[in-house]
Amino acid sequence: MAPATKQSILRIPSWAGIKGLYHGFTTRRSGTGRLVGNALRDHLGLNRHRPVLLNQVHGNRIVAVQGARDRARIRQADGAATPLPRTLLTIRTADCLPILAIDPGKGVLGAAHAGWRGISLRIPTQLVRILVSRFDCRPSDILIGLGPAIKACCYRVGEDVRKVFVSRGTPSDSSIFFPGPDGQLRLDLKSAAIRQLRDAGVPPGNLASVDLCTACRSDLLFSRRREGPGPDRMHAFITREETRLPLV
Repeated sequence: MAPATKQSILRIPSWAGIKGLYHGFTTRRSGTGRLVGNALRDHLGLNRHRPVLLNQVHGNRIVAVQGARDRARIRQADGAATPLPRTLLTIRTADCLPILAIDPGKGVLGAAHAGWRGISLRIPTQLVRILVSRFDCRPSDILIGLGPAIKACCYRVGEDVRKVFVSRGTPSDSSIFFPGPDGQLRLDLKSAAIRQLRDAGVPPGNLASVDLCTACRSDLLFSRRREGPGPDRMHAFITREETRLPLV
């Protein structure tokens, strides 16, 4: 896993050499907690990039963005994928796991919002599937960046959550659900997502992570579990310039 940084926008260090790529995970220090759409784009300095707007619903739908009309519509979905340059994909989170993806050879990008409901519905798998089925990517060529999320140290859940995973046939073994020091059941969102991504064919070496817990790091990150409902969110974002392929 790649180490985290202490900047106002966290990035995947191993992606630094990808030509024309802009990506990151905003924090409390970014000044973007309540921004969306064009306001977020402008604050990030990506004025020439068109944002894709998603109404996140804790499902597993990933939309393919293949033209200007697709970019203009607000979608009921928890992820998007596109081969288009200057198309800004964003995910809003405050404990859930943000997943970014890129195939540098084809210039295809993806992003997904993965809470426990989405992971129980295998949204990490769905992200890989749409990159493969709609854009002819190979799983072995897909790079994945996982952003900050609530970690098992702070993510207490009930047995009802584990039963949802079991009922859907989603992996739920002791590496994903396990008792904490207090005896209460914990869920490791990131381990669950990594299992699905590896099962979908993404090599372990293609997985990188900003390994911070949103609930532990109140100085840097927003957490719904710690702070309760509120309008502030982190943003995971990914876009690229109109650059000659491949990007590496």
